[in-house]
Amino acid sequence: MDNKELELKYESGKGAWTYHLEIPDTQRISAPWGSIKVRGTIDGCDFGVMNLMPLRDKNAIMSVNAKIRKSIGKGGGDAVVVTMWLLDAEEHM
Repeated sequence: MDNKELELKYESGKGAWTYHLEIPDTQRISAPWGSIKVRGTIDGCDFGVMNLMPLRDKNAIMSVNAKIRKSIGKGGGDAVVVTMWLLDAEEHM
C-alpha cells in the first residue's frame, strides 16, 4: 500500500488497540496473530515492524502507539497517509 489516506481510529477501552488503523483489502487474509508483519510509515514517520491483527470477516487493524501519534501530531479521527508493505518471515528474523 503506497500513500493511502486512512483514518486514525479511536475506540476507548481497547487497550493497545485504542488507537488503530483499519487496513483496507485485508479481510481475506487468514493467519494466526503475530504472523502478519508489516513495515512502513505513517505521515512519513517510520513505524518499524508491526503486527496486523486479523479480524474475522473484517479488515485487519494495526495499533498506533503514543510515540507515533506524538511524532505525527495526530489523534483519533484524524486522516493520516500510510505506506506499508508485507514482510516475509525471513525479512524480520
